[in-house]
Amino acid sequence: MSKGLILPQGTPIASHGYCRFLEWDWTMVTEGFCPLTEGGQILKHTTLTALILSVILLTIQPAVAKWTTFSSPEGKFKASFPTTPAKSTETNTSPVGDIESQTFASSANQLDFSVTYTDLPELALLFGGEDKILRDTKTRLLEKVSGREVSWKDVSVNGYQGKELKYTVDDGRKIGRARMFISGDRLYVLNATGPRSNKAEMERFWNSFSHG
Repeated sequence: MSKGLILPQGTPIASHGYCRFLEWDWTMVTEGFCPLTEGGQILKHTTLTALILSVILLTIQPAVAKWTTFSSPEGKFKASFPTTPAKSTETNTSPVGDIESQTFASSANQLDFSVTYTDLPELALLFGGEDKILRDTKTRLLEKVSGREVSWKDVSVNGYQGKELKYTVDDGRKIGRARMFISGDRLYVLNATGPRSNKAEMERFWNSFSHG
C-alpha cells in the first residue's frame, strides 16, 4: 500500500490529494479515489467495503483475446487465431487407404476456429474427383458438429476454387462457416463457429488466411 497522510474524518482534503482507504475514525489520503461532500469534506459514512468495491469496478477491464498470427511450414498456410492453436492428428480408414489429417484449433470468447489439412491418396483424386471429395467433407463436418446446413456454394480461397458451407449449431444459437479447397493432393478446411454477434471476429479469421 502506498504511503499517505492520515487525517481525521471531516478534514478538508483540497491540499492532500485523494483518499483510497477509509477506517472507522481515520482516513488515509493517497493517490486514489474518495467521494467528497459539496463543501470539500470527506464523507463520514462511507464504508470501507463500498470504497474497495468502487476501486475494483473502476480497474476491472473485460478480458480481450490477443490475436496471434500462426504459420505452419509443413501445412503451407498462415492464419490469425485468438490464441495459439493446438495441433491434433486424426487417421481415418478408407477404401483407398488410410487418410491422415492435421488440425490446428483455437477457442476464445465462445468462438472456435480451426484449419485442417489432409494429404489425399492419389486414388481418391483419380476415382473420386474434387467435387465428390468436397461434398463428402461437408457431410462429415456437419455430422461432427451436429450442424444444420444453411447454404453450400462455390467460392475462391486464395485463388483456389472451392466450396463454402454455412450452417447452424445449438438449435440456431450459433452459426458456422467452413471453406474448403484442394491444392495439389492436399485438402484444406477452414472452419469457424460462434454466436451471431461475433461475425467481425470470424471475418478477421477468414481474411487472415493465406496459403502457399
